[in-house]
Amino acid sequence: MRKVVFFLFIILLLKACYPIYHLYIVNNSNKPIYFLISKDYPNTDVPSHSSKIFHSLDMIKAHEVYYKISDKYRWEETFQGIFPKDTLIIFFFEDKGHTILERRMYSKHDLKESDWRIVYP
Repeated sequence: MRKVVFFLFIILLLKACYPIYHLYIVNNSNKPIYFLISKDYPNTDVPSHSSKIFHSLDMIKAHEVYYKISDKYRWEETFQGIFPKDTLIIFFFEDKGHTILERRMYSKHDLKESDWRIVYP
């Protein structure tokens, strides 16, 4: 029994030492949406494969929260490395990349103010 308690304590201790940081994307609409994040600011075109941050369209079901994990660094640090212009562009699509619903730009300051949450619509 002591070994089990000790093992659980070690796991909890290690988990506390390595926090996981999230960038949340919230879909408050009644339909599923797709999104894509680009690092090409100030170019606001839909990015090519090499300019996409997560390299694919990701879907979020209606009224759900999706998150991307950066478990090694805080998003503030990740942001500096990935987005040299201090701004990301997120595209929301109705389908798999054919119909753009909305395009938004977020600076690091904007995301910190929103607690690293992007809410659609």
